[in-house]
Amino acid sequence: MLSSERKLLDLLSNHDVTFFIPPYQRNYEWGEEQCAVFIEDVVKTYKFNRDGKSSEHFFGTITYFQSEVVFGQPNKLVLIDGQQRITTTMLFLVALRDLLGEEELECFIDSMYLKNNNVSGDSEYKIKLKQVESDWKVYKNIILKWELSAEEKNSAVYHNYEYFLNRLSDYKKEGYDLRELVKKGLNKFSVITIELHPDKNEWENPQEIFESMNSLGKPLSLADLVRNYLLLGLDADTQNSLYNQYWLHIEKVIPGKVSDFIRDYMQAHEKRSFKKATEKNYKELYSLFKKTFTNGKTENLLKDLSECATIYSYIIPGNTSGNKQIDNELQDLNELKVTTTYSFLLALLREWKQQELSDEDIVDILSALRIYCLRRRLIGLAGAENQKFPLLTRYIPELKLADDKQEKMFDIFSG
Repeated sequence: MLSSERKLLDLLSNHDVTFFIPPYQRNYEWGEEQCAVFIEDVVKTYKFNRDGKSSEHFFGTITYFQSEVVFGQPNKLVLIDGQQRITTTMLFLVALRDLLGEEELECFIDSMYLKNNNVSGDSEYKIKLKQVESDWKVYKNIILKWELSAEEKNSAVYHNYEYFLNRLSDYKKEGYDLRELVKKGLNKFSVITIELHPDKNEWENPQEIFESMNSLGKPLSLADLVRNYLLLGLDADTQNSLYNQYWLHIEKVIPGKVSDFIRDYMQAHEKRSFKKATEKNYKELYSLFKKTFTNGKTENLLKDLSECATIYSYIIPGNTSGNKQIDNELQDLNELKVTTTYSFLLALLREWKQQELSDEDIVDILSALRIYCLRRRLIGLAGAENQKFPLLTRYIPELKLADDKQEKMFDIFSG
C-alpha cells in the first residue's frame, strides 16, 4: 500500500491513466446537497487565497489499484473509493468548459482533465473516467457534447452537470472570474491517494477496503454491499459479463428498490422475517445475506436474483405480469399499502412463473389475500393482533385447491 498527498487537479491531469469505476461499485449518487457543499468549498477556498490568506482544502482519499498493463493503452486505475468525488469534479469542469464556451479553454480542459488525447478512435480509454454501465452513456454524451435523451437527462449525472452550469452562471453574473475560481479554489484541493497492491499483499483486499469506506455521508446501501460481494472477487471480464447480464437488469426493472427487494428476497428464501432495509441496518442485513448465500455459485445466485427482480417489478408496482387479472389484484393490494406481503407475493408469483400454480390459482389466492387485508384494515387490527387470525388457516382451505397446491401454499405461508 502506497499513500501520498497530491493536488486533485494534478491527479486528474495525468495523461497516461484512465480511471475505471468497476461494475461492483454503486452508481453515481451524489445529489444537489453534496454538490452544493462541493462548490461552496471551492468558493470559500478561493476567497481565502484571493484575500492573501494561503489556504487549501482537503478533499478526502482516493483509493485504487492498477489493473494489468496493456501496451499502447493508458494505465487502468480501478477506483475502490473516491468515484463520487472524482465524477463530481469532472462534471464541475465540464460545466465550466461549456459555460465559458471559449475554444482555447475548451481544448485545455478537454486535453488536461477529461480526455486522453493520445488515444485515437472511439476507445473507452478516450475518456479519462469510465463510469459504471448505467451512468456511462449519459456521462460520455456530456463529455463529447452529444445529444441526450429525455431519460438520460433524468439521471443524477445530468442533474448535477446542470446544477453546476446554473451555479457557475450565477457566480459569473455576480462578477466572479471563473478562471480565478479554479486557480485559487479548486486548484487548492488536496487528496490522499492510496494505491493498493493486492497481487503482492493479500491483506490489501479491495473488497474489505471497499466495504469499510463510505462517501461523504452516503453510506453504502444493502444493494451496494451485495453487488460488491457478488462481483468484486472475480476477474474483470467475468465482473463485466455478470454485471451486464444480470445486475444491470435488476437495477433497470426495480430502480431505487433494489435494497428492499434483496431483503424481501431473503425473507422469501429463508421463510422468516428480517429487519426492514434502512441505513441503520444495511450492514446487519448484508452480514446475514453473506451467511445465507455463502456456499452458492455466484452466477446462479445472480441469475435467480435477476429473475426474481422481474417478478418483484410486477408487485411494487412497475411492469405488467402479462395477465390482466393478476395485475388488477396486485394493484388493489398496492392500494391497500400491504408492503409486508411482498415476500409472500414474490414466492407466490415465482411458483406461478415456474408453472407450479395456474393463472386461476394465483387470481384466487390474490383475491383471498386482498379480502383478508381489507377486512383487517376495516376492523383496525394491529400487527401483533394479526398473528391471532392467520390468513393461512382462514382462507387457503376455502380456495379448494388440489391437495398438492394447498401443500405448496401452506409451505409458502409457513415462513
